[in-house]
Amino acid sequence: MRPPVEELNFKYRLGLTNYAYAEKFIKMITALIDHNVSFTAPILEDVLEYLTGEAHLSVNKFSGARWGTFDYIPGEEECEKYFNYIKWKKLKSPKFSTSKKTI
Repeated sequence: MRPPVEELNFKYRLGLTNYAYAEKFIKMITALIDHNVSFTAPILEDVLEYLTGEAHLSVNKFSGARWGTFDYIPGEEECEKYFNYIKWKKLKSPKFSTSKKTI
C-alpha cells in the first residue's frame, strides 16, 4: 500500500505483486472500506477474476501477460493449496541416436 498523495486526491493506492496474497489483498480492501478509508486499487478486477478461477498465470516465469506471474514456492501449505491447479507443460525429452558418428 502506498501512502496518499495529492495526484490521487489523497487516496491510498493498493497493489499486488504476487497472486498468492490475493485473499489478503481482499481482506485489506474490506478493512479499508469498513473504516471508511479512501483508496484506489487499479488491479482489483484482475484479482477478483483470479480468485474466481478465470485467470491463467505463468508459474515462476515472467510472461509479461496481463496476469503476470504466480510465484509458487514448494512447501506443504502451498502444495496443498495450489499444486492441483497448476497445468504442467510436457517435458521435452532428448532423442538419442543409436548410430555412432565420428568427428
